[in-house]
Amino acid sequence: MSMNKKNTLIEKKISAMDFDGLRDYLKIQIDMLGSANNDSTLSKDELLELFGILKSKVTNDYKKALDAITTPQFSSFIASDRLRILEERRGALKKQLPDRHVKRNNTVSKQVQTIYKEMSSLFKEIESLKIQEMEEQRKGRVRKHELAIKEYFKKRGKVKLVEEQKKQARIIEVKNIREMILNYFNSRRPEDIRRISWQILPPGKWSIDQITKHYRALESNNSKGKYELNRLESLKTLNPTTCYIGLEEFEGYVVFCFDYTEKAILENPVRGNAIYVIYNNWPEMSKMTKRELLTNQDDNVKRIIHRGDWFQRLKSNIINS
Repeated sequence: MSMNKKNTLIEKKISAMDFDGLRDYLKIQIDMLGSANNDSTLSKDELLELFGILKSKVTNDYKKALDAITTPQFSSFIASDRLRILEERRGALKKQLPDRHVKRNNTVSKQVQTIYKEMSSLFKEIESLKIQEMEEQRKGRVRKHELAIKEYFKKRGKVKLVEEQKKQARIIEVKNIREMILNYFNSRRPEDIRRISWQILPPGKWSIDQITKHYRALESNNSKGKYELNRLESLKTLNPTTCYIGLEEFEGYVVFCFDYTEKAILENPVRGNAIYVIYNNWPEMSKMTKRELLTNQDDNVKRIIHRGDWFQRLKSNIINS
């Protein structure tokens, strides 16, 4: 994933996940998107990128499972005890030979001649026995290898059947996950709140009463009750002097500015969105994604989830500049 240095650990953790782990992680992130507090900081593109990684694991895991069943190798020759004893005897005789043979009258010593003679005899015996044993073992190894090959294909067939079933089930899972991601973002208006809400360059200023009135009109036409207008009523008590609306209609984040502080509040009354307090230079910082804000600008932004005494925490943050 395209993450900064602060998220390398998250990237490594995701890379190390198996299919089940990454699938569960993705489902949690999707559930968080639809929760009342929207604790997920992943954008649509990031979720789809994770989906791509998950999809690749389906094929990779299938291939790994089949590759784990290795082709049986032809067994190597194993010398008999008798053959090993003969080779050890010959080796021991070789060690008895002096580094330099002492010659007398151009002849080697009788002791060396005796050793050579015995070594020659052993060599002939070893070669004859080795040829005999290799031929006997070759026939046995061929039979053993043929049986191993049959067992290999039998085992591979069983594993392939199981893995094919697992693969097909996973294909359905990843397809459903992709649909969940797309359905969530396609059901939002605008199409991608994360994209639209951070294009906040203000074409005009609005009062909080005008904004509240607009959302009330939207709420009356929405049977699902997706707006939490009490948030706007609470913000009104903080006496914002100016409100800015993004380029992409009202259904994104609204910026609330104040005369008594440089801090700005970014709020979206759509259920499931957190509130953000930007300490300075909000026109530039509000162009970032939520992830960029929380990771690169964590000293200049405060994320407040609409849970418990959220407004008291917000009020304290704004007033105590």
